[in-house]
Amino acid sequence: MKRILSIIFLIGLYWLKKIKELNKALNERQAELIYLNDKVIESERLYKSILEASPNAIVMLDMKYNIILASNAAIDVLGYSGDSLIGENILQFFAEDEHLEIEKNIDRVFQEENIGTTNYRGRKNDNSTIFEVNSRAIKDENGNSINLVSIIRDVTQKATLEEALEAREKQYKELAKELELKNISLSERVSIDNLTGIKNRYYFDERIKEEVDLAKRQKVSFSLLLFDLDHFKLVNDNFGHDVGDKVLKRVTDAVSKIIRSYDIFARWGGEEFVVLMPNTTEAEAVPAAEKIRKTVEDISHPDIEKITISIGIAIWELDDDVDQIFVKADKALYTAKNQGRNRVIVYKKS
Repeated sequence: MKRILSIIFLIGLYWLKKIKELNKALNERQAELIYLNDKVIESERLYKSILEASPNAIVMLDMKYNIILASNAAIDVLGYSGDSLIGENILQFFAEDEHLEIEKNIDRVFQEENIGTTNYRGRKNDNSTIFEVNSRAIKDENGNSINLVSIIRDVTQKATLEEALEAREKQYKELAKELELKNISLSERVSIDNLTGIKNRYYFDERIKEEVDLAKRQKVSFSLLLFDLDHFKLVNDNFGHDVGDKVLKRVTDAVSKIIRSYDIFARWGGEEFVVLMPNTTEAEAVPAAEKIRKTVEDISHPDIEKITISIGIAIWELDDDVDQIFVKADKALYTAKNQGRNRVIVYKKS
């Protein structure tokens, strides 16, 4: 009997210890639940404060696009006339022709695809409102998408401003293009000799500067031909300036046809003309000049006898500037005239 009482006593001690352990575990679990509950309350408070403070429409949707939660501002942003958006289908707040695109994009979000920011026309204000939408899927504990949360902003004013800016930018680009074309046209008119239609002295002055710079950099030579019409003053004095103008036009037309496409032919003034021949040596310039001289001599003029020209050639050297090469060509032209005209002379150092 005594032994039985001892066994019962030991069993009682065992279960007493077990009960104490269970009470302790229960108390710890209860404390954990209280802590978690406080955290949930704190999260809900923060969540609600965000919903209340946001000026944008924040809505949560179920799989059928129905609103199950909405921020305070959502009613005004979406233009809803009722007191609560809960249970309303989100599609009703957008223009009907946008519904198919919205459904497709919502389904893409539910499939965890990041579609970024999308813009749709809202039904508010006769379909003139522009909504900017950003959406993300909400998953359950198994990682499956069950809801969708969207932030919706009314960007009508912004879109209108951007549209106006784009229109203004397009207008400015068109104006800039028009001005560019006008500038090109003006530049062409400024650089063209009115009588002959070839380049004028203003244009040639700029181009020869460029050619000198290029020749210095590349260490190549170029030739300058300076010619004028022999005894041209007598043509004007005896036949009038109208006839003289026609002669000048025939000469420039003929020369323009036989020079190279990249040679620069310009009227220097009166009956004096220049031809700049890039990357050309004396051996190449002399026959080209002779061809010009012979071509002019062969022109048939109905009002007068033949017209001849005298040509002076200067070959650019490394230390020449623009003025120096013109002086050389002018001296060669002067020599051609003194030797009887209708000839080609190359400048040589004395």
